[in-house]
Amino acid sequence: MARLQKKITEKSILFSCCMLFLLLAIFLPGCGGSSGGSAPPPPPVPFILLSPGAMTLGPGGACQLKATWYSGDGISRDVTTQAAWKSDNPSGGSLDVTGRFTAVSTGSFPLLVNITASKDGLTSKQAALRIENPGTRLWSFAASGGAWVDSSPALGEDGTIYVGSWDNKLYAINPDGTKKWAYDAGAEVDSSPAIGTDGTVYVGVFDGRLLAVNSDGILKWAYRTGFLIESSPALGPDGTVYIGSADEKLYAINPNGSLKWTYTTNLPIASGPAIGSDGTIYVGSSDKKLYAVNSNGSLKWTYQTGSALLGSPALGSDGTIYIGSIDNSIYAINPNGTVKWAYETGDMILSSPTVGEDGTIYAGSSDGKLYAVNPNGSLKWSYTAGGGVISSAALGSDGMIYVGSRDNKLNALNSDGTLRWSFTAEDWVESSPVLAPTGILYVGSRDGHLYALCGSGQLAAAPWPMYRRDIRHTARQNP
Repeated sequence: MARLQKKITEKSILFSCCMLFLLLAIFLPGCGGSSGGSAPPPPPVPFILLSPGAMTLGPGGACQLKATWYSGDGISRDVTTQAAWKSDNPSGGSLDVTGRFTAVSTGSFPLLVNITASKDGLTSKQAALRIENPGTRLWSFAASGGAWVDSSPALGEDGTIYVGSWDNKLYAINPDGTKKWAYDAGAEVDSSPAIGTDGTVYVGVFDGRLLAVNSDGILKWAYRTGFLIESSPALGPDGTVYIGSADEKLYAINPNGSLKWTYTTNLPIASGPAIGSDGTIYVGSSDKKLYAVNSNGSLKWTYQTGSALLGSPALGSDGTIYIGSIDNSIYAINPNGTVKWAYETGDMILSSPTVGEDGTIYAGSSDGKLYAVNPNGSLKWSYTAGGGVISSAALGSDGMIYVGSRDNKLNALNSDGTLRWSFTAEDWVESSPVLAPTGILYVGSRDGHLYALCGSGQLAAAPWPMYRRDIRHTARQNP
């Protein structure tokens, strides 16, 4: 009897549960009832995203912020020029209506600035900008096996840093110091890359090839010369790539990798070509001569110095060509091939000159000095480093001068040649620094690292303010 009573009780409980579930299903459609089905998902929530979300700048550096509106369901559009921009620290720098921020050049650093953008009632999350003290080491990137980084870095439009190394690789490094990609070149890369308008990276390799690598790290083409390449490429306005080789030839290569022409000198070419405003190509050779070659490959003129020319030429606003020689002298050559003047230093010159806004010529010497020479050939000042100066100076818009030396240092000099600050690596700094628009310096060292250091200002608006003239290393003078 008890067992029967237990079964009746269990059935009653089961019946009650079933009735309760049925009632819930009827009156609460979200639980699966037939009267309403599943509750619809909430509508997508639109939002605004800023990029970059965070960045470090040097005093006087600048960056362009971008505002993108997202619908939440995959639709997006650029609203940078339509958004209302706001800074939480107006004293930290200027912010214009297009989202371009320029950091203050003086003050107490580090300094933090948070930026937001608003549109149609939506406000983005903050973009955090940090203005750092000049000379601060931000990060370092190590080449494999501690291989030398003598190559001088070039910058892509998106801020990617491209540099070669003696570990046989061409590196693409993100602005935060992480590796984007590495291309195995098959031999040492002492040449400095140049960046085309389409993002193609051109660089020479010790096995004698000129490489064209797409911005994603995939090889586009390779052209083989007759011997090793130490020279760095120059880019013509039509996309022609000019480069020297130890096979004694200057090469002009079409953008598709085919040969346009060659011009033969008498000894190897380590010098990187420079292109004048009229299309003339200037290049030094180990045969002691500076060559001026027309854009069709015919010779325009030559000027003979006292020894090999291993550095690259720089061009003044009036067309004067400046180049250093192993005979210890800096030469100023007129556009017609006659000498304007020569300034003798204490040792051979392997550095490539740069030219400031006022026409001052800066060139390093193996005697351990950086020379500042007036446009008339007289000495303005010299700075004595603790080792040879093979690096080429980069000139800032605020008058700062940055140059490496064989005492393992990157030196930051005031416009009068006095030392402002220096950074010490673990080995020689023969690489030439590049000053990004953000005010950040990038430079390689023989200790196997590429360094990111906080500088100040932006690249000077000068005739030839850095090695290979600009951050893309086109080595081309504007018409």
